[in-house]
This record gives sequence, C-alpha cells and structure tokens, in this order.
Amino acid sequence: MTTKILPSLFILILGFSVSIYAQQGQGRSQMGKGMGMENLTLTERVDYIVGRLNTELTLSDDQKTKISELYTAHFEAMDARRQSGTRATQQERDNYRTAIETSVKDVLTSEQKVQYDKVKDQLMPGPRTTNNNRSGNGRRN
Repeated sequence: MTTKILPSLFILILGFSVSIYAQQGQGRSQMGKGMGMENLTLTERVDYIVGRLNTELTLSDDQKTKISELYTAHFEAMDARRQSGTRATQQERDNYRTAIETSVKDVLTSEQKVQYDKVKDQLMPGPRTTNNNRSGNGRRN
C-alpha cells in the first residue's frame, strides 16, 4: 500500500513544485512584470526602449541613434539622482517623463507621433500619475 502512495505523493509534490516555479518565472522575461528597469544596466534599458519603439514605430537608423542618445542621457540623470540619496518628488518624476517624451516626439514623424502617444505608457513600467488623480495629501485616490 505505502509503495503505491509514495511514488504518487512524490509525483504530486513534483508537479506542484514545477507549477510554482513556472509561475514565479512567468513575466520575468517581460519588462515591467516582476522585473523593474532599475535591475537592468543602462545599455539594457536603452536597448529595451529603443527596441520597443522600433517595433511599434518602425524607426529609421538615424531616429534609433538619436533616441538612444536621449534615453541614455535620461537614464544617466535618473541614476545620478537615485545615487545621490535624495528621492525625486512625484512632480519631478512627472517632469522627467514629460521631458523625455517631448524630446522623443521631436525626433518622430507626424504619423509616428500619433502611434507614440498610443504606446508610450507601455514603454516604461511604473505608475503614471497626473494631478487629476491625486489628492492634496500626496496619496493616490
């Protein structure tokens, strides 16, 4: 009797272990799901963003180069701020994001700008807030 139960129990536990392991790893290959951009090197972050933009907008080589330079400077500034030990306010983070979005749009064609507006929120994981959905106490509604 126990000789039949032990192998069945082992297979059941192995099945649960594989299932749990698969769920933990799920999404780690996708940016923003279980893995933040801060865990990547600067080059990996820039390559990720430019790759996503290229997929969505079909960028020219010149556009890829310019956008890579913009995001490199953007991420260097963000990293320097983070390493200084002072935390950026929500307004400062919003300003950084608006600045990079405006700079990128300056490189795009009219058609690409329309598409960029549709996909930009998906490019960099993390919450996006506006003053419209924030209360005066600094907490989200």
